[in-house]
Amino acid sequence: MRPRRRLSRQRLAVTGLLLALVPSPARATTVFSSVTLTWKAPAGCPGEAEVLIGVARVLDEGHRDRVAVTARVDVEQMRPSRWRGLVSLDTDDGRSDRVFEAESCAAVASAAALIIAVTAEGAPSERAPGEPTPHPPPPAPAAAPSPMVIQGAPATAAPSRPAPRSELIVGAAAIMDAGIMPDGPAGGGEVSLGIGLGRASWRLRASIGGAYFPAQTTKLAAGGEGGRFALLSLSLRACGLAARGRFEAGPCLGGQLDRMSASGVGSSTLFDAEQASGWWGAGLAGAAASWRLSPLLALFARGEAVLTPAERRFVLQPGTVVVHTPSRTAGRAALGIELRFF
Repeated sequence: MRPRRRLSRQRLAVTGLLLALVPSPARATTVFSSVTLTWKAPAGCPGEAEVLIGVARVLDEGHRDRVAVTARVDVEQMRPSRWRGLVSLDTDDGRSDRVFEAESCAAVASAAALIIAVTAEGAPSERAPGEPTPHPPPPAPAAAPSPMVIQGAPATAAPSRPAPRSELIVGAAAIMDAGIMPDGPAGGGEVSLGIGLGRASWRLRASIGGAYFPAQTTKLAAGGEGGRFALLSLSLRACGLAARGRFEAGPCLGGQLDRMSASGVGSSTLFDAEQASGWWGAGLAGAAASWRLSPLLALFARGEAVLTPAERRFVLQPGTVVVHTPSRTAGRAALGIELRFF
């Protein structure tokens, strides 16, 4: 039984350096010692000679009892900074395939040389008589020239995509209303709770929120009578956001329930009992954007139109004097912070 060899970080680093420095030959298949290699890679990648030199550097010069290996390596570029290598190894014990990824073609060449060398030097056998020889596993690429992932898988297996990332979102914001409250833009506060789901380039969100606008006083032109109006809004919205780095932006749709309460101003001012307070529904349409300050904290802004299907009026009693009629088309804007928990 042959002793197990462990490859040092220094040896792997030397292999990566040689792969980057030695010029590429033009021939298609090269036989070196006990290794026969067929190397297929795009232009600009290291050649077969560089890979074989890497194999020779990893092999122990004093270790002569090697396994004959016929290796084929196919390299393809998946995207600008991601490469994939498919290594097929044929020995007397059978055939094995390896699929791995790296950030450069040179890193693929270095990892392929390492795998071929380990196979050529042979793996320890601790099986029972007559039991098939297991295929040697690929070594861990801890000191490869660039980060990579090595997987033992069939050559036809495609790399799996990461699952969408989910998050819990808690927000607080200053909010402004224009149209529903009686006197111009009215300020208030909002808290929200939501969930998010997405990948690096997009996000989907759903949230519920509550906003409160403190009371405003409005008076009639004559007599000094009027009313004080406060507003509570409960909202539900969904947003689809495009993400680019730390920035996210996209459209939002939703709905809300508004409750406005009114009280008279003046000694004899009363509102109709049925109209002094009440709930009504409205639709929301707008857009949201956020800037991630850290993995936990983000700054966000939102603007939207509030569309109310039915008109509400606040009328003094007795009589038909209208003190306030919320606009059926209003605007809302919010600016705040979010805490994002994964």
